[in-house]
Amino acid sequence: MADFNVMINLGKADLDDYLLLAKTLRKSGFSETKAAQVAADYRLLPASFRYSSTTEDMTAVREKALKSAKNVSSAAMVLVSEC
Repeated sequence: MADFNVMINLGKADLDDYLLLAKTLRKSGFSETKAAQVAADYRLLPASFRYSSTTEDMTAVREKALKSAKNVSSAAMVLVSEC
C-alpha cells in the first residue's frame, strides 16, 4: 500500500473554500493532516491531506485531488509526495 501527502493551494480563497475542499476530499477517501505541536506556536497549510491506495499511483492521486480542488477554485494547485 502506498501512502501520499497532498497539499493544495486554492489561490485567492477564504476559509469557507478550504472547508468545502476538505469536505469534498474526505468523501473521496482523503484524510486531513494534523500538525504536531512544536513549542506553543505551530501552523499548517489549510489544505494538507493524506491518502492511501493499493492501486493508485502518485499521478492518479494528484488528478483525483486536483479534480476536487478545481470544483472549488479554478486557480487550485496540488502537490503530491509519496511517503
